[in-house]
Amino acid sequence: MVCPGIFNVTRTHTSPMLQLEYRQELSFHHIRPLVAAFATTRGSLYFCAGASVDLFFSKYFVMTPSFAPGMYYRGNGKHMGFPIEFRSAIEAAVCLKNRSRIGVQFQHISNAHLGHRNPGANSLLFYYAMSVK
Repeated sequence: MVCPGIFNVTRTHTSPMLQLEYRQELSFHHIRPLVAAFATTRGSLYFCAGASVDLFFSKYFVMTPSFAPGMYYRGNGKHMGFPIEFRSAIEAAVCLKNRSRIGVQFQHISNAHLGHRNPGANSLLFYYAMSVK
């Protein structure tokens, strides 16, 4: 899925971002592996791999929490304090008949105090996800 959004949305010095995410179609009890990457207009980059779980509240509404450790490169963007950052996210989506989804994702990345600083950053993204099957 391709997700445009805003990095550091709850603080000053926000920046537009673009995230690409792939989730494997096959799952085990709705748990799916994922890989993702984002870039901001300030040159920050983040690459991660983890897992997500689909929690269906109806045939057409799904909430998906996910967790993914990864590597952060600052560029000219926010100083996060350490190159290893952990992404936790929650998303809400409407499922369409063709197995695609339209939704919103809120994510937080931080280094869990591995570095001397741990400011964290929150991002808000909007997406359209297609099924590749």
